[in-house]
Amino acid sequence: MVKYLGISISTLRSVELAFQTVELKEQYDLELFVKEKLETKANNMTTISGVAATLIFSFAQLYVSKLAGVNYQYLSVVNALLAAALVTSVIAVIFSVVGWRIQEYKYVVGTGTVDRSTLVSIQNVQTQITNHNNNKDQAYRESIAKNAKNNRTKKELIEVSQWFFVITMLCITIFSIWLLYSPIKFP
Repeated sequence: MVKYLGISISTLRSVELAFQTVELKEQYDLELFVKEKLETKANNMTTISGVAATLIFSFAQLYVSKLAGVNYQYLSVVNALLAAALVTSVIAVIFSVVGWRIQEYKYVVGTGTVDRSTLVSIQNVQTQITNHNNNKDQAYRESIAKNAKNNRTKKELIEVSQWFFVITMLCITIFSIWLLYSPIKFP
């Protein structure tokens, strides 16, 4: 048996595999942590965009009812701006909901332990640890790849939702400024 510093090479290999499994588990846990944060962000975007859309719809109804019969040359531009705010707020809600939807994530199941009481020799323990780690490592690798892909998709959808929300807020800001300095006086 080959030894290095008094420890057999097969034991060193088992320790190395155990550390590799720990590193893979940490990466796996990180992907699940990112998933939770992305879902929280998508939930927040859905809530904020939904509230903004509701307020814009209410304001638009009030605005349109007050402008019946008003003749103003830039009114169509202002109406288009309000319509753009309505549309972009709804699109922001849709993208955040799609980003928040349930996706197929892979989960590694098992404890990763070996029942040493049933094994007779240290060689059996090392062989079982090696075989168990190889299977578990593969499960971690597959889960990490699948979960990372789902996280990228969620991230992209949330980013699109955020951009539409920003556009909504810009449209509303411009509309509000126009309303303040408008020659049209509301009763």
